[in-house]
Amino acid sequence: MILLERGDIDLYDPVSKYIPSFKNQMVDEGGKLVPAVREVNLKDLLSMTSGLVYGGDNRAVRDTEALFIEIKNRLLGDSPLSTVEAMSRLGECALAFQPGTSWNYGTSADVLGAVIEIASGISYGEFLKKELFEPLGMWDTGFWIPSEKRHRLVRAYEDNGLGKLQPYTGNNLGIINQMDMDPAFESGGAGLASTIDDYSKFTTMLMNGGNLDDVQILRPKT
Repeated sequence: MILLERGDIDLYDPVSKYIPSFKNQMVDEGGKLVPAVREVNLKDLLSMTSGLVYGGDNRAVRDTEALFIEIKNRLLGDSPLSTVEAMSRLGECALAFQPGTSWNYGTSADVLGAVIEIASGISYGEFLKKELFEPLGMWDTGFWIPSEKRHRLVRAYEDNGLGKLQPYTGNNLGIINQMDMDPAFESGGAGLASTIDDYSKFTTMLMNGGNLDDVQILRPKT
């Protein structure tokens, strides 16, 4: 919305304007791949009507799951996939339905993170820091946690298979669970660590028509 107000993007821009691999996409229809009737646009991403999905049993889901397994496997190695690299690969995956024809929660927000990075000319994390976190005083929000703050990170848990909980130590959806290093992949759909106090500043800004303590982030109409 910040970039929209500045005229840097339009909601009806095709995603391929920023990420070329989103051109000439294919759609899984009944197990067969057919050409997309039209390109995915930014509005499709914002409304989760892009055809990019998480769950299900079709070619689109298998493609996406394989990509996120690769992101995970390379996460801590010498050649991790960056935000733009990962989403460029996602553009090569099949869609679960024709753009704009249905709704399904999925990886659309991750793609928006890459679009923001490309349109702004700085990393997604730097954009958030410059345009939101610093102006709003959200000093405890980011994609990783410095060592002096790491003791405050709440531990995540998972089912141990015996009806009890055990600490979760793995990584999922390209997110480093320990939050102990600056990630190459900054997810538009997940991965920020924050606090109740910080997040309340963000939500209060939205409730106040885009303003918090005389800092105007967005126009009320937006």
